[in-house]
Amino acid sequence: MTPDQIKDVIEEIASWSLEERRAYIANLAMHSAEDAEKVKEGLKAMWEQRKQR
Repeated sequence: MTPDQIKDVIEEIASWSLEERRAYIANLAMHSAEDAEKVKEGLKAMWEQRKQR
């Protein structure tokens, strides 16, 4: 995935339930472990930014 696609995925799944996000990331990891890791890291970064506000 391109960086823009990763960003779009993160923005879309951020509002999903934890179980839905985990399922999506697990499915993505079957196709691309690298992309799955990027999505996880992006979500973590988003949560950290929200905490600091």
